[in-house]
Amino acid sequence: AYEQVDRPSHLAPRRSLHEQEFCTCKMSEPGNLLVSTAIVLGAATGVGLHVALQLVGKGWRVLAVDIKKAELLAAQDEAKKATAAAVKGVKKGSLEVCVTNLATKEGCARVLETYHALRGSPSGAWAAGPPLDALINCVAIFHFSPIACVRDGMMDHTFAVNALAPMRLASCLMPELLEGGGGTIVNFSSLGVNVRSLGGPIAKPWAGAYSSTKFALAGFSEALRQEAYEAGLPLRVIDFVHPGAVDTPRARRQVQVLGEWLEKNQQSPWLQGVQDAKRQWNKVLKTAAPPERVAASIVRAATHNNSWPRPRNLAEWLLLVGYLFRSCLSACIGDWRLFRSGYL
Repeated sequence: AYEQVDRPSHLAPRRSLHEQEFCTCKMSEPGNLLVSTAIVLGAATGVGLHVALQLVGKGWRVLAVDIKKAELLAAQDEAKKATAAAVKGVKKGSLEVCVTNLATKEGCARVLETYHALRGSPSGAWAAGPPLDALINCVAIFHFSPIACVRDGMMDHTFAVNALAPMRLASCLMPELLEGGGGTIVNFSSLGVNVRSLGGPIAKPWAGAYSSTKFALAGFSEALRQEAYEAGLPLRVIDFVHPGAVDTPRARRQVQVLGEWLEKNQQSPWLQGVQDAKRQWNKVLKTAAPPERVAASIVRAATHNNSWPRPRNLAEWLLLVGYLFRSCLSACIGDWRLFRSGYL
């Protein structure tokens, strides 16, 4: 069950929306949306890493959050080198790190503590700095398994990282996001949650736990978006959708995971399906989008300063057309096979 993260005791008590009079805030005028401080979840590798580095290159102050300490420190060093080499007169950003386990309430609370330590104390790296402008969620873990083989611990861990952590932090950081007159929440979503085929929302087999978390996060984003609109709050909630695979270490790891599963489950009734999935995944990786290109699209959505962006931003329109065709065709064939088999 979802549980609210308690704010650290040394911070000011969290007030209600009515007490903070956020409903009287006016939305930023088009072209006047100033964003300079962001928290990026899942910033150690893949898309999240490139999002953090690109934001720093644009002069942002970024708090990079992940459980992988070595990768975060390497990203921090890379950001320092980039800012040191920046042209004189160009606004320089900075990257601070928070090593924490987002699967726990304590880990999420550590993100809040780190942010307020950076900004709130006189000795903090962001002392007297601007309020939080963006919370960008790129964190996700993927447990490959048929649904019948999913264990409680696996499902709990996947939901805790992929869904509950972004929900908790979005809720607890709401005052900070609205403090400066407007904030942005970007959730890196799955295309299957937002595009419907003949059979309903698209979910891939062997990824039931992962797909379920993306469905949950999309529902949370949609509800929060509508609540902000009804209350007149200057809060943008964006489901960022990328159709197709992204060439990340996690994506390439799936080929090895599929192979390991096949070795251990030679008698499984899903053997043929998993073998097909492995062959398809190898093909998909050959045309997977580079993470820096996807990150650039996310950064554009988060820093859009001409008008309030659409709730859902699609990264690659051409890939979308191909994905829709394949998904709809697959749904039609699947429904036809179920009908012939007597299930429908």
